[in-house]
Amino acid sequence: MPKQSTLILIVVLLVSGILLTIPLLPKKFKTEILVSAAISLKDAITQIGNDFEKKHPEIQVYFNFASSGQLRIQIENGAPVDIFISASPMEMELLEKKGCILASSKVDLVKNRLVFIKNKNLQFKITKLEELIKFYDLKIAIGNPATVPAGRYAQQALKFYQIWEKIENRLILGENVRQVLDYVARGEVDAGFVYVTDTIKESQIEILLSIPEEAHKTIVYPMAIIKTSRFMSVAQDFVLFAADEKKFVWQQFGFQCD
Repeated sequence: MPKQSTLILIVVLLVSGILLTIPLLPKKFKTEILVSAAISLKDAITQIGNDFEKKHPEIQVYFNFASSGQLRIQIENGAPVDIFISASPMEMELLEKKGCILASSKVDLVKNRLVFIKNKNLQFKITKLEELIKFYDLKIAIGNPATVPAGRYAQQALKFYQIWEKIENRLILGENVRQVLDYVARGEVDAGFVYVTDTIKESQIEILLSIPEEAHKTIVYPMAIIKTSRFMSVAQDFVLFAADEKKFVWQQFGFQCD
């Protein structure tokens, strides 16, 4: 073997031996938190989560979206959630009664408004909800009032105008408010009740009515840390970030901030 090749081989072996003696650096894992949020918050809270990760690159924020009632049941059954954001105080109050949330962390995050929409291709107009009883063939979707706050608010409004019992049997129930929006946008139903924030990016629907606030309970989104969170300080940082530092983001997506 030529001397030069022998020298190169010796150097390679020496370097390899040195590298083998250097302990491997442990992989740096990110702190991960899980936020269970009402699906009507999806677009806004996802952006806020991305902004939080940019500010805190050592933290990874994951989201779980569904109706508030479904999320509450998951938490009651032990889902490893750090933060819960509900579209209704009722779900939060139920969790608080069961000792699932850190009461001192609870904050009212944003507010919303209920609207009645139709598919934009449907030739149909009303000026008040009471007129719905005239349209016997109209397919109307609402979220299931048992688990979907938007459906519960719609039910309250229909009862307020004394027409719930007259149209209840004609209603099509959705698993969450975004499903109701999709039903209307695709023309699977004629009309439905959703939040005004749901309509911002949907071009296939038209808002017929903005439901007066006196017709239903105030639509407010409470947020709180779950008692079983493993990362209380990180969860608290996220709560403060979403509630205080990102009001302009909520407003961009149509939510109301105090």
